[in-house]
Amino acid sequence: MSKLIIWLGLLAAFEGRAQNLIVNGGFESRVVGWEGTYGVYHDSQNPLDGTQVGYLIDIGHSSVGKTLTQTVPTEPGSTYTITFSLRLPELFDNGDGHWYPVVGDMRGITNRTTVSVRWGSQTLTNIPVTLRDRWTRHTLQVVAQEYRTPLNIHNPSREAWPFIDRISVTPSPRTLTSTKPNVLFIILDDIGIDQLKIFNPLARNPAPTPNLDAIAEAGVKFTRCYAMPECSPGRSCFFTGRYPLRTGVTAAILSLDLTGAQVSRYEMTTPRILATAGYRNALIGKFHLAGPDNNPDGFGTPATLGWNYFNGTLYGAPAYIDPSLGGQYTADTTNYCWGFPLGSQRGVGWFLTSSNTVVCDDNQGLRYTGKEIVTRGGIPALNADGHFATTCAEARSSGRSVAFNQYNGYYMWPKATNDGTNVVTSIGRQYATIAQTDDSVAWIRQQSNGVPWMCSVSYSAIHTPYQPPPDALYPPGFTWPTNIPENDCQNAGTIKVVGDLMLSAMDREIGRLLVESGLATRGPNGQLIYDPAASNTMIVITGDNGTYLDSVNYPYNPARAKGTPYETGIRTPLIVSGPLVTQPGRSVDHPVSAVDLFQLFGELAGVDVRSVVPSAHVLDCRPMLPYLTDPNTPAIRRFIFAQAGNGLKAPSSHIWPTVITVGPDHICTDSTFTSQSLAETEGGTWYGPGGTQQFFTCCDVDAANLYTNLTILPTRSWAVRNERYKLIQFDRAPCDTNLGQFELYDLQPTPTDPINPLGLDNSGRNLLINDSIDNLTPTQLANYFELMGELQRIQASETTCYTDGNLDKQVTQADVDGVNEYWGQPSWFDVNSDGTTDQTDLDCVMANLGNNCLESGAGTICPTPPYINSLALLSDGATQFIFTGVADTAYTVFATTNLLQANSEWLNLGPATPTGTGYFEFTDAPSINQ
Repeated sequence: MSKLIIWLGLLAAFEGRAQNLIVNGGFESRVVGWEGTYGVYHDSQNPLDGTQVGYLIDIGHSSVGKTLTQTVPTEPGSTYTITFSLRLPELFDNGDGHWYPVVGDMRGITNRTTVSVRWGSQTLTNIPVTLRDRWTRHTLQVVAQEYRTPLNIHNPSREAWPFIDRISVTPSPRTLTSTKPNVLFIILDDIGIDQLKIFNPLARNPAPTPNLDAIAEAGVKFTRCYAMPECSPGRSCFFTGRYPLRTGVTAAILSLDLTGAQVSRYEMTTPRILATAGYRNALIGKFHLAGPDNNPDGFGTPATLGWNYFNGTLYGAPAYIDPSLGGQYTADTTNYCWGFPLGSQRGVGWFLTSSNTVVCDDNQGLRYTGKEIVTRGGIPALNADGHFATTCAEARSSGRSVAFNQYNGYYMWPKATNDGTNVVTSIGRQYATIAQTDDSVAWIRQQSNGVPWMCSVSYSAIHTPYQPPPDALYPPGFTWPTNIPENDCQNAGTIKVVGDLMLSAMDREIGRLLVESGLATRGPNGQLIYDPAASNTMIVITGDNGTYLDSVNYPYNPARAKGTPYETGIRTPLIVSGPLVTQPGRSVDHPVSAVDLFQLFGELAGVDVRSVVPSAHVLDCRPMLPYLTDPNTPAIRRFIFAQAGNGLKAPSSHIWPTVITVGPDHICTDSTFTSQSLAETEGGTWYGPGGTQQFFTCCDVDAANLYTNLTILPTRSWAVRNERYKLIQFDRAPCDTNLGQFELYDLQPTPTDPINPLGLDNSGRNLLINDSIDNLTPTQLANYFELMGELQRIQASETTCYTDGNLDKQVTQADVDGVNEYWGQPSWFDVNSDGTTDQTDLDCVMANLGNNCLESGAGTICPTPPYINSLALLSDGATQFIFTGVADTAYTVFATTNLLQANSEWLNLGPATPTGTGYFEFTDAPSINQ
């Protein structure tokens, strides 16, 4: 009965407010959405809506007449209503930009015309329009014959130039009420709860986000939404409804991560769920769920996971910034650290034609700023001295070659499109946030009315690399702060300003996304006018994890931000708007998790996710729709769980240490950054090959005493919280074991504390001392045991099933077939995680064949062979080596001088010492190794 009430409420909401299929029907976005020979004018004489009107006059006053055309998605056989307003003004424009009154003989040739309207191939009517200074409204009923139908409005007269405004094409109530709600899911990259003023009123000078504010005001704000500490785990939760300990996606997917650390093709993902209800699904922008590296599906992974269409980047960030400007400049990496010459200086640029020819352009002598050149897809040209070239002759004679195959942050980035059949890779040469909006609008406008859709718009912003956006996307009236250097890309203040500009730019593009998709309009001052009841589209907006380091806003903690299980690292904004929301403009203060969005998407589509997802796939999601439809809904979820890990790498891989500085704090990680370029793009100091110094682990960095206040980021962590208390378990580095394995926090707000008024889990607030619970109060102790019990329950709730590659918790012939299908490649059937599916994997699968893990236990493990990463002779004559192996496994070292000896006769040298997750160290004393 509750579902019936929900749908009846939805149909009632649509009764008098049908969705306008026309994009920009009021011309407030000028020519956006329209084609044809016509003009747009600022109508200050007699406006109908806003300030802009369409003007049925052809450019140059030619004899071909005046036409405007827009194609809209339709359903064959369905009825639509076309409405528009016409006015033939008493004024005329003689081409010099000024309006003139119609006088004398002019009245005879400009006082009438006939406007024709065509719907597809059918001429509907010819409407006489006579001279009058008022608007007339016209309504037509039509039936669609195709899935996409062009609306064509034509004025044949050369002399009479009528205005047109407020054009709409709306489905009949019968057509609209048969349609399930569309879903627009917007993911904000690295946007924690601290970033938006509407979620963090204590923020000091946050980025203005008027469009997000307007959407939130028309919907529901969830003030206690929790994701995961990093990108891929959080996104995996959205689309699988399962915690990382089930999917294997425990860390941001990087180039070294094996298939087992990526979302499996055997998961029942959101697009697959919605497909059962007839939805079409697209993901535009950042993917970062699987592939392309170490995955047999490569760039085809979006289609493999269920999306009908993908257009964006599979990687975690757009690309590194190119300070060489296409290889032209190699003297340093600081002069052009933003990827272009900064400021108002003007010069010429190199551009790539459609035939892949490099040409120089000086903008007809006006030249460009460096940012204008990259915004247009070009590369600023340099002269012989390495300065911004002011003429093409100067650029051509510089002796500097330019390469267009290099990435440059948000302006040139790795792009892939995938329509389910064909995969095309290229370099995106448009500012990524703009491109992701354009591609989303294009896909949404192609969808047929009556066929529900879900479009996931996954913006790359504001993920590193921080790079100033195009000037046109700056907040109105912005000026660069005088006390912050503009061209110091390593300065924390500079990074904060640029991050805020990227957020404001994304906010502006989100507004454009809604307007050009027909979900909102613009007011006379450009403000977003969004009425959720005017469409059948639900909008869901959230972040994938907490904000990164220096971009964090007060009072949240930049030293405990993205990548950590602390509150700053996992709390994100969540906005839901649309026709299903009762009493919009309110907040929900109950806790929700990223996995709950998976169930929400199913609820919106009318699908019970637990009836579709295989029973072997444990779901962690809880209902969310009641929060939207009933403001009095009590809390549904009692506990929040978060997890961070180190992914899954081949044993031959090694992650070198990187130290990141945040104010007075220094954070070392040896489980995150897989290359020097990645580490430095993220603002870190690299201590691997190529760095100024080389250390094998963060413990080695710590022992070198290079830093005060050095914190080593634990390799793995698990956190669980209830209404007030939070327990965190860490897998710490060997040199940090004195810090204890657990931390307990009381998250009660402390409004009188100027540093931590929210009562966050900051340093110094841990209630445990070396894991001791002796000093806890009875209330604290009761919460400690409750949280410990819940943490252990979650950790033990996933059944281990060795050599099961297809996630059915059984080892069957399907697993044997999987090994054979992917032989010689990385795959889900590389059960010993060495990077290749081969005979060892087949042997392991055969050893477990027939095992039902849910009934008979995990089976026999297929161990990853140890791999020696480092071998050294110490100053005292001892031999020391470090090797990788299976985490949480005990290893004993044996030695022999004769490889033909039986294993039982080898000398036992003793146990190896764990030095990190999957890393072990052994030192052979001099008295032995001699």
